[in-house]
Amino acid sequence: MTYLEYKNKIEFNEDQIKELIEYSKAKGIEFFASVWDVDSAKLMAKYTNIAKIASASITDLDLCKISRELFETLIISTGMSTQEEIETCISISNIIIILGDIKIKVTILDIIISICYLS
Repeated sequence: MTYLEYKNKIEFNEDQIKELIEYSKAKGIEFFASVWDVDSAKLMAKYTNIAKIASASITDLDLCKISRELFETLIISTGMSTQEEIETCISISNIIIILGDIKIKVTILDIIISICYLS
């Protein structure tokens, strides 16, 4: 199986994304998602002004820069990143929120856990 076949198999398609957005709205939840490549970022930018970059993607500086241009709020996760990688990403992307500092991480996790139990 090629990477593209695998990607298409595991990712939500645009109709599924729309369904998730409608469900989120009905529940009063702000919808956003992690973006793993530029095409995904462009797709998500059609539906939300918030995105997240996974720590595994923080070194994809094109993705970070383009995502920052596409989204009003860009969250980066730094769990598996070095300080140098974080600083480079911040300098080219003008990042607003960083998940890495334990105080911020706990607060964000508390919010995410609260949202997950709203049903």
